[in-house]
Amino acid sequence: MVNRGAVPALPAAGLLNKAAARRRRSDALRRMGKSSGSDMAGFYYPGGGMQTQQPTVQTNSNPDLPTIRTTGREYVNPVDYQHPDPSMARFAELLALRYDANRTRHAYYRHLRLIHQHCGTDPAAVTAAQLRDYFLRVKLQKRWQPKSIRQARAAARLFFVGLLAHTDWRVFAQIRAKDHDALPAVLTRQQVHDLLAAIRLRRYRTPLNVVIRQNTRLQQAARATRRPGATTGGELPRGYREAV
Repeated sequence: MVNRGAVPALPAAGLLNKAAARRRRSDALRRMGKSSGSDMAGFYYPGGGMQTQQPTVQTNSNPDLPTIRTTGREYVNPVDYQHPDPSMARFAELLALRYDANRTRHAYYRHLRLIHQHCGTDPAAVTAAQLRDYFLRVKLQKRWQPKSIRQARAAARLFFVGLLAHTDWRVFAQIRAKDHDALPAVLTRQQVHDLLAAIRLRRYRTPLNVVIRQNTRLQQAARATRRPGATTGGELPRGYREAV
């Protein structure tokens, strides 16, 4: 009589294969550590596996400079820069008073330095017309993204209005940096139909069709590609064939 409630035992061969694979991987790591010298030297612990000593990286060459760790990279406070003009030193002090993150201070100071390089003079002596020509150049010739233009406008406004008190300048009100048009978050039925109809190849149309119908992740739908050696169309993996 068959006992339907019994749980079948796991095969011992599978466990032995896993243990053998772990031993082979451990031996390969040991040989790698011995052959690569002191740079890749590691040590083993009783639990198995290898721990490699990671080298310490010092991003700030001068440890005396004060830094605030806000991101993966350490930015030096602009107050400690070598300023080409006194007005830029005053702007660095204003940034230190206004913002806490060195990354923001560095980005705003960089935009003022670009204005200084473009005009070739002390930023305090830059006129409103020169500043307007600078923004025309970065928008039309350099083709900066709207986000970069907005950041440059904010840095310039802080310097010329917040520090130098040029409240009568109208150039900042003239600068508009709207984000470029992108696909909406939700498409209508007609838009979905037109989008699928515009894709000629099936191997490109099928993953997108799966994403739309099943609300699937893009990484999962990207697997529905054409197999090497297939002569017609794309071959869907198991589980996707019923969705289309």
